[in-house]
Amino acid sequence: MNDYTQQLSPNHIVEQLKSWYREAISKNNSDHIRSHYVDLLNEVYDAVDNMRLIIKKDNQVEEDDKNDWICDYCGKSTFETDYDYLVSPKLHLECAFHEELEKK
Repeated sequence: MNDYTQQLSPNHIVEQLKSWYREAISKNNSDHIRSHYVDLLNEVYDAVDNMRLIIKKDNQVEEDDKNDWICDYCGKSTFETDYDYLVSPKLHLECAFHEELEKK
C-alpha cells in the first residue's frame, strides 16, 4: 500500500458523515453550504437504502429458493444438503433408500 492510499473503516465513514451533518446544521454556514452538505448526506442515504433493498431482495430470493428444496419423503429441507447426498432437489439419498425399502 502506498502513502496515498487511505483505508476506510466504518468508524472513518461514520465520522465523515457526522462532520457533514455538523456542517449541514451549522448556523455559521451559508444556505448554499448547508444545502451542499445536506445533498451529500442524502446521496449517501439513498445509496445505503438501495444497497439494503438489494440485500433484502437477494435474501428473499434465497428464501423462495429454500421453499422449493423440500424433500418429498421426509418433508425436511434439502437446500443445505450436499449434492452427493441428494437424488434430486426434492429427495434426500437416505430418504430414497428408505422409500425403496418400503416398496419391497
